[in-house]
Amino acid sequence: MSARLKRVLGKLVSRCQTAFVPGRSISDGVLMINEVLDMANREKMSCLALKVDFKKAYDCFADDTILVVEGSSDNIWVMKSILRWFEMMSGLRINFHKSRIYGVQVSDWLLEAASNFLSCDIDHLPFKYLGVNFGKSPRKLYMWKRPHQPIEVKVDSVERQLYLNMASRVVLINAVLNAIPI
Repeated sequence: MSARLKRVLGKLVSRCQTAFVPGRSISDGVLMINEVLDMANREKMSCLALKVDFKKAYDCFADDTILVVEGSSDNIWVMKSILRWFEMMSGLRINFHKSRIYGVQVSDWLLEAASNFLSCDIDHLPFKYLGVNFGKSPRKLYMWKRPHQPIEVKVDSVERQLYLNMASRVVLINAVLNAIPI
């Protein structure tokens, strides 16, 4: 059954869905968000990004969600509506007080209005999302140096705790490299 489903899954699931479909990667979404924020900054386009926090998500993949919209008062209403509909449809609750709003090329009053209407705090770029830095140019090398540092620390601590033969080291390295959101 799963083999037959695997062949047609890519046709059934929206092209916007980048995870859990063969040939697509969860890191595609991360890279797209970074590119959108960078393009808005370079081309002086206004946008709002909401980093959503879910109540009791228990490591659900939806716990790492970002909404990016053009910076306008109408789109603040749209974001709130999308999130309320999501709550009703999924049963998950959004913790607006732990969510964060970011602005790119938006006025202070619009960012403040978004914060008040969405009941979330204003935060500033750059920020971390899924272990990746956002809000600065993705073309800069320093933006991509940091994500591997916590992984190096974890690998070093595992190696100190256990003696790993060569085969185990290869398995560990492959697992760590496959988990990096790039």
